[in-house]
Amino acid sequence: MDYKRILIPVYIGKNSQEVARRGLEIARHLRVRTCFLFVKDSTLQHYLSLTSYPSARPAHLEEEVTRAMDTIGQRTLENDLALARQMGVEANGILLEGKALQAILAEVRPGDLIVVGRRARGSLDHPSLGSLAQGLLEQAPVPVLTVRLGRAMAEA
Repeated sequence: MDYKRILIPVYIGKNSQEVARRGLEIARHLRVRTCFLFVKDSTLQHYLSLTSYPSARPAHLEEEVTRAMDTIGQRTLENDLALARQMGVEANGILLEGKALQAILAEVRPGDLIVVGRRARGSLDHPSLGSLAQGLLEQAPVPVLTVRLGRAMAEA
């Protein structure tokens, strides 16, 4: 199959950097561009609004969390884009908002390959992929490549 683009969902942490690096290696080998996706999961804002004691919550907590998530997302994307430049791979980054699985699936186009990390947990018969990787494997209309992260890395 001729891939046109590799989508790499990214998040905070060393695991994400390892997945990004592996996805970029594949992109470099296939000579295709990469798109990093960072999703500001709306679930966090939802949980912040559910407290039964609104007076206990600072007035601007949701705004502060949203600004912090924007900053973290932008920095994560900037770091991954710098790695892509260093590796000689054409890349862009998109900051999305919503539930991670649905937001990522909305960005998928024909000719894409999704590269996502999976945890090295569970038994040999029933490995734990993590909910995002599992959801992408079940629902993505394009191929999904999972990057197995070592047990020590997955627990970091």
